[in-house]
Amino acid sequence: HAGTLDDELALLLVHGSLHLMGHDHAEPGERDRMWSAERRLLTELWRPFPRDPWVSD
Repeated sequence: HAGTLDDELALLLVHGSLHLMGHDHAEPGERDRMWSAERRLLTELWRPFPRDPWVSD
């Protein structure tokens, strides 16, 4: 993952919160919706991530 420890913690907090709210990423459509929600929340609450953290280089 790209970013600092604080970036990772923010991502984990948002990702885990979305799971608690019922989001999942088992299917491609679910993954796209969850990824979109993560990006939106991280941008509003923290700062944008430079890339998709779930895709390895």
